[in-house]
Amino acid sequence: MTAEFIVCRCEDVTLEAVEDCVDETGTLDLAEAKRRLRIGMGVCQGRICGPLLDRCFESHAYGYLDRSPVLRPVSLSDIAAHASDGASRVAGERNGDAQ
Repeated sequence: MTAEFIVCRCEDVTLEAVEDCVDETGTLDLAEAKRRLRIGMGVCQGRICGPLLDRCFESHAYGYLDRSPVLRPVSLSDIAAHASDGASRVAGERNGDAQ
């Protein structure tokens, strides 16, 4: 891989930037890399770059990218169900039916 290889697409972090976080013993503290580079803090919350970092640094990395469930995938059926529940409540309120 080249130095310009994008490791974290969400935060536009290159492999070179991650390699700059490697300490003098040749190990990478993932929590420190996260603080310095925002790696794993984008929309995917490390779902893409986390496994990639594991493969790139294998036994030379320690720690982990703890994920904050800020966003989570939502199925269209859940959205439709929520929208239809909300629509029926709004219609009921307009007709004077209090719930």
